[in-house]
Amino acid sequence: GMDINISTDSASLAVADGVTLSTRTIGGSSDYENEASTGDSGNIELVADFITAGSGVMLLAHDDRTGVNGGNVTLLANSTIAASPLDLFFDTANAESRVDLLGATLKGATVSVQAIADTSKQTSDTDTPFEKALDGFGLLDFSSFVGVSLSTETAEVRIGNGTRIEADVDALIGATADSESIITTVGLALGFTYASSDATAKASIESGATITAGNMLRLESTANNTVEANAFGVNSGPTLNIAVTDATSGADAFIQNGANIHAGSLDVTADIVNRIETSAKPLELVGDSAGGAFAISFL
Repeated sequence: GMDINISTDSASLAVADGVTLSTRTIGGSSDYENEASTGDSGNIELVADFITAGSGVMLLAHDDRTGVNGGNVTLLANSTIAASPLDLFFDTANAESRVDLLGATLKGATVSVQAIADTSKQTSDTDTPFEKALDGFGLLDFSSFVGVSLSTETAEVRIGNGTRIEADVDALIGATADSESIITTVGLALGFTYASSDATAKASIESGATITAGNMLRLESTANNTVEANAFGVNSGPTLNIAVTDATSGADAFIQNGANIHAGSLDVTADIVNRIETSAKPLELVGDSAGGAFAISFL
């Protein structure tokens, strides 16, 4: 069968209740789930920020011939925000992605259900030479006097009651939240910087859901947090420098009682990685600098 690839620039992609998407090659029957395969199956791929498949939905790419794997079924909720190098004073970045399977059936060789929320600050090929130079010298996120950078990322996959996933090879279910909040402030006599980053990832298989994998079922949740705040007061006299970082991270991967799991192996992981840097200090113009510096981190 032919591949089915559906990707939307809008936030949400919802497959209506009772809809069947099939790439199987079968005979004249309209029983796309149970009719015998007569040829290869294509892949099914759905991509959006938010994906929902409700009761009675069927995404079918399996092949029941002996020794033949079917097509893959991939659901990818992917939200990515790249802050512009010109957002120098105040930057707010929020990304959210989610997959909800609420009574749907997914069948294929490898079935992958992933949610990824990511914020990054970096130059690209379209940036001006000036912007690239700022990034190359570590000046991309400079602000003056007072600087605030806020970042919130949430990624969630929910395999709800009545959902069936059947993978001839692997069933891969995961949520990944990457949050980055970086800013440096340089002010005359006073520098204040606040950087906050919140990364939350959740992957769950709820009671009443059934997952069968010929090889491996992998359920994983990962939260990556990078927070950096630097405050520098420039003066020939006293300076006051305050830098504050605030990092909140959460990663949950769980299988509820009442879920039905059949797999050659089961791998469940929840990982949190925090990278935090907080610095506050005076920068002298002439002679020795004097002043106060406070660097505070909250976890």
